[in-house]
Amino acid sequence: MKEKIHPKWFEATVVCSCGNTFTTGSTREKLHVEICSACHPFFTGNQKFVDTEGRVEKFMTKYGTVTSKKSKKDQAKAEREKAQAEAAKAEAAKAEAAKAQAAAAETAQAAETATEVKAAETAGAAPKRKRATKPRTRKPKAATADAPAETPAETPAP
Repeated sequence: MKEKIHPKWFEATVVCSCGNTFTTGSTREKLHVEICSACHPFFTGNQKFVDTEGRVEKFMTKYGTVTSKKSKKDQAKAEREKAQAEAAKAEAAKAEAAKAQAAAAETAQAAETATEVKAAETAGAAPKRKRATKPRTRKPKAATADAPAETPAETPAP
């Protein structure tokens, strides 16, 4: 062994949180441990929850709840479905409002027509009815000089 390059070696006293003490070799003179072979669940067979200095709380505050990718995807999917349901609900409410507005307008128009009929009857004239207009149908385009309407089936050879 080379001299002056190795740390000092001590007969260290190890003190456990359960109160057990034993000696071992170390570069430190005294060691304090949380759990030893006298209190470890593997050796004793007793189940024990060890949370020294609130380490679990520290972990939870630092990292929060750890979730897997699958559960994150499921959560995002649920949020999307909820948003779509709310959008559909809003759309249905909007359609219902439009339907109610159209019904109100139709009722108002019927009342106006009834008022016109009564006014015309009191004047002694026949009421004017509005004529329903039909959509116009387009006529086929006529053949122009540039493009003949039909090409002859048989053309004479020169």
